[in-house]
Amino acid sequence: MSPVPPPPIPPELQEPPNRPGRHASRPSARFGGGDRSQVMIAGSVAMSFGYAVIGCALLGGLIDWVFNTTPVWLMTLSILGLIGGAYRFVKDALHLLKANTPPISKSRTPRDHPQDDQIEP
Repeated sequence: MSPVPPPPIPPELQEPPNRPGRHASRPSARFGGGDRSQVMIAGSVAMSFGYAVIGCALLGGLIDWVFNTTPVWLMTLSILGLIGGAYRFVKDALHLLKANTPPISKSRTPRDHPQDDQIEP
């Protein structure tokens, strides 16, 4: 006996309807016109800052607990994680900004836009 094939999917269930304004609440629609990967990359950049601070604080707390040197290593590594996380955050944010910014046209002169030449009284 052969298996019974499943029934076909109705056309209205195959693709979601294309309604205007449907994606307005999605972050990907607000930041990048539907490209979800840019939003995910920005989120991972922000999360890496928190991971650096929390990871260094946990490591410092563990070292303090093992060697009974309470708050020396906790404070030292927390500050180090804060500095390292901030450095990495700024570096990645600038890289993303540079990658997503269109190049500035070098051929633009003030005469191309006469409204820029007007002097206010």
